[in-house]
Amino acid sequence: MDYLGDLKKKKITVLALFLIIIAGTVLILGGHLQGQHKALAEERGKLTATGTVEAKTVMCSFKIPGRVDCLQVQEGDAVEKGQELAVLDQRELEAKLRQAQGGKEAVQGQASQANIAIPLTSQQIEAKVQQAQAMVAKAQVGVTNAQQQLERVQSLRECEAVSQSTLDEAQNAYGAAKQDLEAAQGQLNEAMAARIQVQVADCS
Repeated sequence: MDYLGDLKKKKITVLALFLIIIAGTVLILGGHLQGQHKALAEERGKLTATGTVEAKTVMCSFKIPGRVDCLQVQEGDAVEKGQELAVLDQRELEAKLRQAQGGKEAVQGQASQANIAIPLTSQQIEAKVQQAQAMVAKAQVGVTNAQQQLERVQSLRECEAVSQSTLDEAQNAYGAAKQDLEAAQGQLNEAMAARIQVQVADCS
């Protein structure tokens, strides 16, 4: 009886140890599997790829032409938007600036001389206008006289008091007088146009 009782106790003890070992193994395997699942989930959230990364070439330029004085970065350096990469040679830009300033001063000088010359030009134009007006008045008198002379000669020719050649001369004189009047009127028109141009330049 004692032998059977001891054997039964030993079986129970062995069975209990076996259950404890199984339970521990399950816990260990469960924790390991849970860690693998967690690691797998983290790996799924990451992008993994295999390949070759090629750098993209970007063409950079200045808004104005010129020679580069110095580079602020080297090949392979990381840059940001708006970062200064290079500096132009300022000497060429300064030379162009001085040239532009010199041209501006020259134009201003010419404008000053033009302003000084305007009064003189105005006086000359006024003299030409008056001279042309006098020539027009004289030509008008010549046309009137030639017309009157032609009318008298025509009356005399009707009476055969004068020859045909005399009538021809009177007609030619009248035509020449009208041509002189047209020429004088043309000179007056040119002088008046020049006066308007000077007045516009003086106002501006």
